[in-house]
Amino acid sequence: MGKAPAPFSGLLAQPIVRPSPLVAALIAHGYRDRPAAVEAISEVLATWVDREKCRKLLLLADRYGVDVTKQAGWALLCLRIAEEFIPGFSVVDERRGRGRPRRSDNFDLVQAVDKLCKEGMTIYRACQQLSRKRKSRWYNRSPDALANEYRRWLKKINVVQSDFFNACDTAAKGASNGRE
Repeated sequence: MGKAPAPFSGLLAQPIVRPSPLVAALIAHGYRDRPAAVEAISEVLATWVDREKCRKLLLLADRYGVDVTKQAGWALLCLRIAEEFIPGFSVVDERRGRGRPRRSDNFDLVQAVDKLCKEGMTIYRACQQLSRKRKSRWYNRSPDALANEYRRWLKKINVVQSDFFNACDTAAKGASNGRE
């Protein structure tokens, strides 16, 4: 999951002490002639634990370097905490199976095959042409292997494209709306 986080220290390492209702009653007794003040003291007693938890959330935000005043700041803080404690939130590179490592840089294969397919070729025919072209990086490779690699990469691209590419496109359009 990455490097182990530093242990919590300071206020984040200490529990929140619930105030005694007796102490609150004694304080309120000093204001017995002002009902609004007594009510305010009761409210502080009722909300003290939540207030302290919110104060500690701000300390957590500092620990993780998250500015909670920015859009989605609180959600980002939740993600940072989840990344530290929940294995399913860790991020790793694509897992490799057994055998010889596959080439991971064949986005250009997808582009080359797509270009030939737009000219009217089938996927297999485009892969045949790429494997026969002497200056092609796919020269003498099996057309079947190239077609399989193309389909595998196309599937990856489509999965990523549906979320990531759309998010990038939306961000780019939003950024260029103010400039154009």
